[in-house]
Amino acid sequence: MALILNIETGGPTCSVCISLNGILIRERKEVLPNKHAAVLTVLIRELLAETGYTLQQIDAIAISKGPGSYTGLRIGTAVAKGLCFTADKPLIAVSSLQSLAWRMRSEIDANIDTTFVPLIQARKDAVYYAMYNPRLEVLVEESVGGLNEVAEKIKKADNQPTAGFFNLTDSTTATFRSFGIIIVYFEYVSSNGCELAFSKFEKNVFEDNLLFEPFYMTGFGKNF
Repeated sequence: MALILNIETGGPTCSVCISLNGILIRERKEVLPNKHAAVLTVLIRELLAETGYTLQQIDAIAISKGPGSYTGLRIGTAVAKGLCFTADKPLIAVSSLQSLAWRMRSEIDANIDTTFVPLIQARKDAVYYAMYNPRLEVLVEESVGGLNEVAEKIKKADNQPTAGFFNLTDSTTATFRSFGIIIVYFEYVSSNGCELAFSKFEKNVFEDNLLFEPFYMTGFGKNF
């Protein structure tokens, strides 16, 4: 049994949730861009009160390590580390892109031979992306690229490619649609990472609370 507090602050929505063995129990979220520092601890406190759990009952704390908003990731990491130190709990870090791939697989027909392509807006002309086969094995490592460049890579996928969009703009969405790519929309929230965080908990894949830093992807389309 694993009760995990999951935190996602890499996008415009600040969200937290509690999961049991990878299954969502309850989630709290606020869409307040650039206000994560003001609401994150409030959401955690409200979530614990609503579920009746205490921090001591939580088995681990999972944080999204990015890619995503530089400031948002810093805030989430600082709060997660503080809670881990206070309650002596292990820290789990999950990739926002990989979490979305897990969420996509859980909601798309398992009989479809699909290449999962999670996408997150970087700059207006770039996206963070990765590609996974139906078994969620990495085909293309997490990277960042221009819209046309990434769309061309998706079209060349061996299996039917499906793109999972986190927080893409209308113009970015239109670009990918013009390539005939199947699009599935998801919220950029903490519950995306529940299954992945539990998988890491089962394998005792924890972070060093002192040394852990978010994944600040650099180069073209630098973290926004």
